[in-house]
Amino acid sequence: MMMRTLPAILALCLAGTAFGTTATNLIVNGDFATGDLSGWLATPNAPTTITQDASEGLPAGSALLDRNSVGEVSNGNHLYQVIPVTPGQQYRLDAVWKGDLYAGGTGRNWAEVFVSFASSPTATPTEIVYKKASDGGPNQPPASGWDWESVLLSPNDAAAPADGVFTATDNYMVVGFNLGGRASSDGPGPGFFHLDNVSVTSWPPEAKPRFTDLSFSGDDIVLEGVDGPPGGAFRMLASADLAQPAGDWLELGIDAFDPAGGFLFTAPRPADPAAFFQLEVLSDSSTPVIGEQPQELVVAAGGSASFSVTASGLEPLQYQWYHDGDPVPGATSASLVLDEVDGDDSGEYFVRISNALGEVDSETVVLEVVTDPAVPVADGYATQNGGTTGGGNATPQVVSTAEAFRSAVENDDPAVIIVDGRLDVGDVDIGSNKTILGADEEAGLYGGTLRVRGSNDIFQNLSLGPSGNGGDVMEISGAENVYVTRCEFHDSDDELCSIVRGADWVTVSWSKFYFDDPDSHSYAHLIGNGDDVTSDRGKLHVTLHHNWYSSGVRGRMPRVRFGHVHIYNCYYNSPGNGYCVGVGKECHIRLEGSHFDNVNDPWEDYGGSSDGEIGWADLIFDGSTQPTFMPNSFPVFDPPYAFTPDRAVEVEALVRAGAGNVAP
Repeated sequence: MMMRTLPAILALCLAGTAFGTTATNLIVNGDFATGDLSGWLATPNAPTTITQDASEGLPAGSALLDRNSVGEVSNGNHLYQVIPVTPGQQYRLDAVWKGDLYAGGTGRNWAEVFVSFASSPTATPTEIVYKKASDGGPNQPPASGWDWESVLLSPNDAAAPADGVFTATDNYMVVGFNLGGRASSDGPGPGFFHLDNVSVTSWPPEAKPRFTDLSFSGDDIVLEGVDGPPGGAFRMLASADLAQPAGDWLELGIDAFDPAGGFLFTAPRPADPAAFFQLEVLSDSSTPVIGEQPQELVVAAGGSASFSVTASGLEPLQYQWYHDGDPVPGATSASLVLDEVDGDDSGEYFVRISNALGEVDSETVVLEVVTDPAVPVADGYATQNGGTTGGGNATPQVVSTAEAFRSAVENDDPAVIIVDGRLDVGDVDIGSNKTILGADEEAGLYGGTLRVRGSNDIFQNLSLGPSGNGGDVMEISGAENVYVTRCEFHDSDDELCSIVRGADWVTVSWSKFYFDDPDSHSYAHLIGNGDDVTSDRGKLHVTLHHNWYSSGVRGRMPRVRFGHVHIYNCYYNSPGNGYCVGVGKECHIRLEGSHFDNVNDPWEDYGGSSDGEIGWADLIFDGSTQPTFMPNSFPVFDPPYAFTPDRAVEVEALVRAGAGNVAP
């Protein structure tokens, strides 16, 4: 908050002086008492002479609109101003006036006030707001003076607020005064209109603090008052000479107004009994108040971290940042920027903000510096065809917005990407050579389909879904060498993770699949997307191990066409399902070391009994029945990679503890 000093001195001597509110007049009045009507415009062809009358007015002299023709004279006899205003702001119009017929005049005379709003500074009065009529005559002004009246007391138009307050509807306010009527006269003219003390001020007026009491307490003097900015700050000054320049007064101290704008200030009793005290408003706020708090950050080693805070209060504000309780040298501004961070920069940060009246600490936030992200080592079929390395040793980058994520993945450049937060990324195409890691158990991607169409990609520790677009959460389509591990898939309108269109050398492991709101099409995996897609022959080499097929999954865990699919150490626990493994056209399924826990149809014929094969070993059927529609062709095929399966009796505990977006 910038320092704001009141335009006038608020001073109090020991005898006591009071001050009220202040308001700046937007009308340029010139000096009516001397005949200076600068700032005012007059209608050039009006049958009215506009002069000044030094003998009348408050305190002396006024503008005189003097009728110089007889008969009916209507609108157009204006004295007016056009002043800039702010749309939506309220303004109050006030003035004093007196108008009537000259001696010898007959008929009717009236005075009107026009108020309108316009977009141009060249506008003229168009809307009557106030009208005061006087009928009959003669009405010779008494020698003792005029009976002046405020325009606020005489509105007779529905558009006129009784308190004279208007809300601006455009950039300019047009204020005009008109003299009209139907009169005749054998005197100096039919009628007249005196005008004085015209003002247009912002409303409500600015409150100016005022002293209400002065008392003594021992050797101290106690100063009390009201009407300060609530919660604002002030400086109390003293001087023995009221004429002394304000900058030379003795400063007694700085203090704050209370929430109602009152103040109570105690200072040593002055030796000079003729002492004066001056209060100077410094700010609309006092002790520091934090607006925006710093935010927690996850940053890759070698990158930069930036914390910031916004605050208000009596200026100047001082800042000091702390790291794990210790001051950060040189960190004395509202922002803290750390370049080329490393593990030593990890930890807790906060900033202390102080001024002359107090201090406040921000919330404590954590900076996590990822120095060596645990990049997974692929297994299963993802080790074949040259292996799956993702972004390799590329410098990790942290993304915390959907835009940053898309920019990082929609290309084929090697990249290690750390997802910080849960990001609504929509449909997005994942290019080649990417390692995409979640920063923590809250990290995830949702809002569309992750279309994996490149090659050599790794996904780990991500919560994925819902898709929200009528499609899959992840579609591995035509891609080669994809490794997905420690992820959590949930809620799609189709499959959670499809592997289709000639995709090859894929491993999905240690992942959890479920639906919060399942329907008849709540499926896990489709491997091969059509019986007629014979181009899939010789492809779709997929390993599924240590996965948890949990609540709401109806089927396709997986459904296989053409591919060579190795399933081991998976835990099937989705009560109410239709089936688990779909045996489809020309499939080759090796199933071992897995646990079927109270599910229907551990595997079911989807056209594979005539030309497909399935073989199984070391399975647990707990509340489930082993199907008999196909012979056991175990081992079906020998995987080209090394693996050591866990025993089926160990699988439930292992998978429940380790599958999903959890630490390995």
